[in-house]
Amino acid sequence: MTVSHLLLIPLDKDMYGLINPIFANGIRIINKIQAEIIRNRIISEDSDRLNELINSERLNISDVETFLRRTINNTLLSTKRENSKISLKQLDVWIHVTNNCNLNCHYCFVHKTSHKQDVLSVETINLFLEKLQELIVENQTEHISFRFSGGEPLIYFNIIKDFVLKSKEILNKIGAKTSYTILTNLVLLKEEHISFILKENININVSLDGIGLTHDASRNDIKGIKSFSIVERNINTLLNNGIKPRIMTVLNTANFKGMLDLVKYVVDKNLSCRIGFIHGESINYDSFIDIFKKDLFPFLIQAAREGFNVAQNILWGDYLIPYKTNYNCMAGLQSFLLHTNGDIYYCPQEIGNQSYCNIHSTKNLSSILNNQEFQNSNRLAECDNCLYRFICSGGCPLDRNNLPIFCKFSKEIIPLLLNIYAECRLYKLLEILKKSNNT
Repeated sequence: MTVSHLLLIPLDKDMYGLINPIFANGIRIINKIQAEIIRNRIISEDSDRLNELINSERLNISDVETFLRRTINNTLLSTKRENSKISLKQLDVWIHVTNNCNLNCHYCFVHKTSHKQDVLSVETINLFLEKLQELIVENQTEHISFRFSGGEPLIYFNIIKDFVLKSKEILNKIGAKTSYTILTNLVLLKEEHISFILKENININVSLDGIGLTHDASRNDIKGIKSFSIVERNINTLLNNGIKPRIMTVLNTANFKGMLDLVKYVVDKNLSCRIGFIHGESINYDSFIDIFKKDLFPFLIQAAREGFNVAQNILWGDYLIPYKTNYNCMAGLQSFLLHTNGDIYYCPQEIGNQSYCNIHSTKNLSSILNNQEFQNSNRLAECDNCLYRFICSGGCPLDRNNLPIFCKFSKEIIPLLLNIYAECRLYKLLEILKKSNNT
């Protein structure tokens, strides 16, 4: 079996680091003989060489078996599907503030909606918080993270402000902690926004699809005015005020060739970034893999070796590393969306399709998440024998028309990502060793 995600690094003449980025504890310090066992037993399955090694070093076979069982089997990616344990101790709730937006991005799905009510009302917010309070008490929920989305939520910042203050007052009283994130194109940023964001410790996710013209190819305002220069200026304004935004990028036909410049921007400013895959639009994944191997991979390897935590700060799609789960996201399990008219969706990508229910007519919010109807479609029999099924889980349940293409892409890019993440683990390991040698 060739295991491309394992990284075996010599630390000195008698000591090696065995790193598997898939597991949180996937680091082992091993000796020279153990490293040889791994090379010959795992990488090439050379049983003759393994036997020769056992005989020449006079190794006890039971000791070798124990080492393989405890170290290798616990370090390799499991090949047995596990049942994920889902609870409602933590919830992720999207608050769709408005359908209105100052930009006209070509891939936006919000325009598909036929809803006439474009702004979240006070009545809907009050009713939602009342029913959310019942859900929290019923399920002993400990933490709720709210994400304000749209459209462009900053158009109606007063709604966000009122929701934050009201939800804190109501939910904190019953023991539920709350956190908040605004998903914004950042064009409309004002001083009053910054003051409230700082005061209430709100996270900011900024849509940025590339640098310069690459970003502007996808994200112009409704009058056709380019937005990159404004967004870049406002990102710097946030940083100057001690607010570190997270960059959100949609990999699409207009920007996939400019990903290297975007990633360099993120690394240079020491930011974090999530690069999602577009829905309903075909990307030339073969071309992107070529770009990734030629440009992105060597850059990210070098960044990891210089101490930038690529594994934590640059995420790709819904690939879950190092977590093992049957699900590639928590939509319909621990997450759902409240739309402007009170409709409840499992996922923002469902907006414009049939909603699950409406907050004005449903009796109990718990039934939404306990139903799990949406996520049941996430279990694919064809994934059962795939080494990487715990990482991609068959991709998004809402976008499986191009599953064979996405599957081929995933099998190409996941080993590269694992190699990069292993380099991050190695950097941490070497830093620990340096500190140990200095003390």
